[in-house]
Amino acid sequence: MIGLATIALWPGMTWESIGFKMPKRESWKDTIQFLFNAVIILLVASIVLIVFFDQSAIDLTLDQRSATRTFETFLYYLVVPALEEELVFRGLLWILIAKALPRKENITGKNYNWNFIVTTFMFATIHDILFDAQLNFVFDPLMIILTGLGGAYFGIIREKSDSLFPSMIMHNGFHLVTFLVPGLVQLLLT
Repeated sequence: MIGLATIALWPGMTWESIGFKMPKRESWKDTIQFLFNAVIILLVASIVLIVFFDQSAIDLTLDQRSATRTFETFLYYLVVPALEEELVFRGLLWILIAKALPRKENITGKNYNWNFIVTTFMFATIHDILFDAQLNFVFDPLMIILTGLGGAYFGIIREKSDSLFPSMIMHNGFHLVTFLVPGLVQLLLT
């Protein structure tokens, strides 16, 4: 709701300026390739963990940390991640940071805008720095790194396509894959 209000009230902010426009044609190939690779990697990692460790090890490779999978959860994974996270991180924050810090930084021989760097860092940390039930500050460095890699890839797709649509589809597709992989693994191992 805050994101929608910001778009509506910020002077000069439009849906098109934050990325709600048709992407460049070649960006769809990268999106489909990412989703295909995600399915293969998650299936292989899940099977290896189950075979060499135990049945509960599959949760280490997946976004799902709960055994409860309902139709409502399925619908959530089809819609919500892209609408809230892509709109905020690679939509609003992307544009606002680009306006505030327009200079590029050279990282590993490639130039990246500050909006890419900052939103990737924020995406990773906001997902995996938490408070537990006793309000203790907890974080998982491995999950921060993995989420950061995903966020970086979403940012690369956003940059290449100049649109939010491919990163939205990729984000929701990745969540959907992590929702469906446990069932696929059980089918393969039975």
